[in-house]
Amino acid sequence: MPSHGSSLPGRVPTGRRLVPKLLLLAVGSWVGCARNFLFAGTCLPQDTHGRKHRTYLAAEEPAQAGLRSFEDLGIGEELTATVKEVQKNGAVVDLGIDKPGWIHIANVRAQKVDKMEDLNWSPGEKLQVRVVKVKKNEVDVASVHKDLEMFSKRAPADFAIGEEVMGRFVSGTASSVFLDIGAMVDGFLPGEHVVDFDAATQKCSDLFQKGQEVRLKVVSTTPSKITLSMK
Repeated sequence: MPSHGSSLPGRVPTGRRLVPKLLLLAVGSWVGCARNFLFAGTCLPQDTHGRKHRTYLAAEEPAQAGLRSFEDLGIGEELTATVKEVQKNGAVVDLGIDKPGWIHIANVRAQKVDKMEDLNWSPGEKLQVRVVKVKKNEVDVASVHKDLEMFSKRAPADFAIGEEVMGRFVSGTASSVFLDIGAMVDGFLPGEHVVDFDAATQKCSDLFQKGQEVRLKVVSTTPSKITLSMK
């Protein structure tokens, strides 16, 4: 009988049999991790719906640190824009903020322009523009040479909190309306500030007629927005 700890003839010792299995497991784990990283941005396992259990930080979209927020822009503010891409009906421009800018063909020159190709703009060209409208996904601008009527009106920052104004109904939705109060931007009147408005049974826009004038009070302002109240 063989001594304790010795191997039987023709059999591979248990320890030696485990080595290849451990190597296969390690290789399989590495391949699985690599696959998850390439297709899901993480080395962590996913559930049956493809959701990651924890987000891999390197796969996150980098924050645009150091750029000015679009929320700080004032209507009518003058900026230097850099042309990024010329399109058929306008151009995408870089305003040095955290949102792209857009200049429509109608606002590129003081005179009418029929085709963007006539401008001979190319990426990198500098333009002097003014802010027309601040939106969630982009900022509309116009050339400083474009004489828009809105620029002759009061800027949002010129209105004082509590100031009483007359507003003329322009448009509305189920929950709010917009009124012309003689500013560069239409005033915003949310349903909660409309007298006798019941959101459960009424549409806010149905309470007003086109061109109807209403006495209002300024509740708050930002460089690009004026919030109003009827109360």
